Amino acid sequence: MEEICLLRFEILCKFFWEKFLLEINHQMFMNQPINIVEKSKEIKKPWSPVEILRINDQIVRLALFEGEYHWHKHEKEDELFYVVSGNITIQQKGHPDQQLNEGDMIVINKGIEYKTISKEKSFIMLFEPLSLDSKGD
Repeated sequence: MEEICLLRFEILCKFFWEKFLLEINHQMFMNQPINIVEKSKEIKKPWSPVEILRINDQIVRLALFEGEYHWHKHEKEDELFYVVSGNITIQQKGHPDQQLNEGDMIVINKGIEYKTISKEKSFIMLFEPLSLDSKGD
C-alpha cells in the first residue's frame, strides 16, 4: 500500500512540476523576442535539441545537425523541420530524397521512416507536438 501511495505521489509531483515549468516558460517568453543565435550557443553536441519555447500543445526546438542520423519514425506525430542555417538532406522510405537549404521547411508525416543527413553544421528548428520525446539518441 505504501508503494502505491508513493507512486501516486511521484506521478502527482511530476504532473504539477511539468505544469509549473510550462507556465514559467510561457510567462518568460510571452511577447518577448527570442534570439536564435543565442539559443544555438546552448547546444553542446549534434542531434541534441534545445527547447526554445512551448506554445499551445506544440514545442519549438533548435538542433545542430552534423553528419548522419539513424533511420526512425514517429507513429503518432508529424514533425516540421525549418532550416535556419546550412543545408540538410532528408531521406524517406518510399519517397525521393529532399534537399533543404537555408529558409526551407518540410513536414514529415507520422508513420514515415526517415533519416537526416548534413554534410556541414546546420541549425534546424523543429516544430513538434509536446507529446514527442525528441532526445536525439
